[in-house]
Amino acid sequence: LGQIQYVFMEYIEGSDLYEIWPLSSPEREYSVACTLQNYVQQLRSVKFAHSHVPGPIQASGEPMQCRGFYFRDIGAGPFHSYAAMNAWYS
Repeated sequence: LGQIQYVFMEYIEGSDLYEIWPLSSPEREYSVACTLQNYVQQLRSVKFAHSHVPGPIQASGEPMQCRGFYFRDIGAGPFHSYAAMNAWYS
């Protein structure tokens, strides 16, 4: 894929949470919060082979340049460690 990066997502029919939250009962809000907590726990349990590398990585595991709001238009990195990324922020 070269320098092009993709995020694939699936569209799920339904109402947005921000639309229905004000109309929800406290019990429904609690149920939604518990469901979201479960999703976050599942995502945090996923183990990555290159978890020591912050930011995007190539298929080979080599770090790629970070782009986006926090990294300005010029990009930053690539960062080979969290210490290197922290130094860039300092």
